[in-house]
Amino acid sequence: MSYWKDFTNDLSIARHGEELFDKILSGQGWGTRKADLQEDKEGVDLFANKDGKEITYQIKYGHVMQRTGNLAIEEKEVYDDFRKDKEGWGKKLTSDYVVFVEDLPNSLYYFNIHKSIDLKQYIGNDDYRLLPTYRDKGKKSWNRIIPRQQMDLTAQVSFSLDLTSALLS
Repeated sequence: MSYWKDFTNDLSIARHGEELFDKILSGQGWGTRKADLQEDKEGVDLFANKDGKEITYQIKYGHVMQRTGNLAIEEKEVYDDFRKDKEGWGKKLTSDYVVFVEDLPNSLYYFNIHKSIDLKQYIGNDDYRLLPTYRDKGKKSWNRIIPRQQMDLTAQVSFSLDLTSALLS
C-alpha cells in the first residue's frame, strides 16, 4: 500500500495559495484575517470583511485534481488504530466558500472557488465514485471523486495567478 509521501509539500502549496488568495482579497479592498487554531479546526482558514459583510473561506490544495484532473471531497477519515473515525472536511463544511488551489508549472497557481452549499450536494451522492486515499500510515480517507468538468460548471470563479509576480507586488 503506498501512502501520500508529499504531505509537507502539499501543505506548503496550500499555504502559498492561502497567502495569494489573502493578497487578492486585500487588493480588492477586503480586510482579511487568518483563522486561529480553533476556527481552523472548525473549517475556516480565512475571514474577509468589507462594507460590514463577512465571508469565510476554506482553502484546499487539490492534490487529486493536480494528479487526475478530478476533485476529491473528503467524506470520512478511517483509522487503523485506537483513534475514532471522523467525518471528513466535506461533511463538516462551515465556511461560505471553498477555494481549491492547484499548483501549475512556472509558479502559476489556479484557483477554483465554490460555494460550500454547492459542494454539499456531492456528499453521499452515489452518482459519483467513492475512493480511498492513503495519506498517512494507519489512516485512510474516503473521498467523493467529482470530474473536473462537473466542478467547473458549479464554480463561482476560476482564475490563474503567477505566484512570483503576486508575491513581489
